[in-house]
Formats: sequence, structure tokens, C-alpha cells
Amino acid sequence: MTDARTATAAELDRFFREVVLCLGGIFATQDCADDLVWQAMKSLDRIYQRNRARLLEREAAGDNEPPTRRVEPHPAVEDVLSRIGR
Repeated sequence: MTDARTATAAELDRFFREVVLCLGGIFATQDCADDLVWQAMKSLDRIYQRNRARLLEREAAGDNEPPTRRVEPHPAVEDVLSRIGR
């Protein structure tokens, strides 16, 4: 992996660690069903693994653009997404 990809992978790892710890803190202070916590963590793991694989695929294939996806998020999700990177 190139230095830029290594740095990107480290940032991806750092970001997902922070998200998992944030949710873990919320779950620890709230009365949540165990299966809800497992489902959330499995979903985050799938998202992490998919994004990590894409990062590695781009390294192997060069700097091709990732495929675009059509997504229609929930309005609450759109609200938070609109503030990321501002």
C-alpha cells in the first residue's frame, strides 16, 4: 500500500473506532437489548469491511473512481450528512 493509501486506511480505522466507541458509550448508558447492540455492531463491521476492501481494490486497480450508488437516506441521516465536512 502506498503512503497515501496507508494514511487513508489509518484514518478510516480511526473514524470507525470512534464511531464504535461512541455507540458503545450510548449503549452502555441506555437500557438496550443485547441483540440490538449486536445488530448495530455487525452492520458497522460490514460497512467498515466494505469500505476497507474498496480502498484496497483502488490500490490494486490504480486510482479509478469508486462506483456511484443511488441512495435515498432518511431525512435525519441527510441532516447529519449535510453538516459533515462543513
